[in-house]
Amino acid sequence: MPQWEIEYEREAANYFSDNAPYTNALFDKIEELADTLEGLPAEGYVSFAGEINHYWWYILDHDVLFEIIKVGKPTIRIWVVKPV
Repeated sequence: MPQWEIEYEREAANYFSDNAPYTNALFDKIEELADTLEGLPAEGYVSFAGEINHYWWYILDHDVLFEIIKVGKPTIRIWVVKPV
């Protein structure tokens, strides 16, 4: 059972719907975060300076900006997905 719920803000959700099936591998990698203990990828991410629980992740030639929400239902909110 997943430990985290993944939520996509409109811009990120639209990116995946507009670019499928080319973004399926990236989508799957993001969805794998739901099964991690801390909600973080194993590598390729950094936290934003001065921001708590906000991260930038470089994965599969994309920048992914996301937030980890630990209060209430554990959630990973995907804010932005951009090709590099």
